Amino acid sequence: MAKKNKGTVIAISDSTLQLGKSNSIIPVKNIGFIKTKHSFGHNILLGSAISGGIFATVMAIGSTDKGGFISWTFTEGIAAGLLAGAIYGPIIGGISAIFKNNTTFPINGRESNWNEFKHYYLGYK
Repeated sequence: MAKKNKGTVIAISDSTLQLGKSNSIIPVKNIGFIKTKHSFGHNILLGSAISGGIFATVMAIGSTDKGGFISWTFTEGIAAGLLAGAIYGPIIGGISAIFKNNTTFPINGRESNWNEFKHYYLGYK
């Protein structure tokens, strides 16, 4: 089973990659592949959390407990907002994931693949 290392790239040399989050230095021969962005599921989860929070806040602030046809309590507003976020969040996250420029670099310990990633990273930075 392969070990996953996560973090921001701190330094790149001819033979190693240094990541900031785990503060680890990884030899090129031990790198299988490098992903440049988060996964599709990350966008969906983030979209749900953000939209749920926004909908819950708006519905709670807009609560009217006057007993009319369309009225809700503060707690019901929060619950309805979280439910709306659970429904619309994955849609928003899925749409944003489509436009995300996610790139995977297969390194597999090969120097030619490593040089391609270095060229991409140094040009991007």
